[in-house]
Amino acid sequence: MGVAKVTFNMLTAPSEAFEHLRVKGRAWFPVLVIIIFAAAAWIYYYQVVDFDWAMEDLVTSTGGDMSKAQKAEIIKMYQSMGANKMLLMSLGSIVIMVPIMFAIYGLYFLIASNIRNDNLVYSQCFTLAAWSSIVGSLSWIASMLQIAFASSNQIPQSAMKGLNLNDLILNLSNDHAWYTFASNFDLMILWSSALAAIGYKAWTNCKTTTAYVIGFIPAILIYGIWALIKVI
Repeated sequence: MGVAKVTFNMLTAPSEAFEHLRVKGRAWFPVLVIIIFAAAAWIYYYQVVDFDWAMEDLVTSTGGDMSKAQKAEIIKMYQSMGANKMLLMSLGSIVIMVPIMFAIYGLYFLIASNIRNDNLVYSQCFTLAAWSSIVGSLSWIASMLQIAFASSNQIPQSAMKGLNLNDLILNLSNDHAWYTFASNFDLMILWSSALAAIGYKAWTNCKTTTAYVIGFIPAILIYGIWALIKVI
């Protein structure tokens, strides 16, 4: 079974895909795919967007309790850097952070496996983390479609989370207290967590409920703690 077939099965028959990956799993393909799609989306974004407007919108939505003077200073700094430098920073972050993210995610599965004595090794855990996240590429594709069909070149960076909760359902303004949270809650995290659960069950033969708890704990912790902080 080639990587194309494994990828297709990950969308249609994930248990079968993970059964194959247990024997011949390699993590390089999903890591490369996610980096390529993410990089393509950001390159497209910076080629199209009204850069000055985008920087103002970014600072407005993430500035929190900063004063107007502080926000103006940061906007000026971003605008002085220019689109090309900001793009290079984005691309550098993708290349560095994607493998690190999977490394941490894989470590989580290794810890879960050790606690339960499921006998997974780190290479398997890293592979599970990477392959269960490959559906995140669909979000980058959705981002590029949002950019392509945007009514103007004033496109917020929330569009780079192509399937985020805010754009799909809530439509909060960028000065709303929950805007950043909703714009960063990409619904693909739910699919990815479910795939992680399916993969963990396929590789350890644990109970389905246990597998889904393990699969969803990272998302619950990240977004649950974030939401709790917002409420407090």
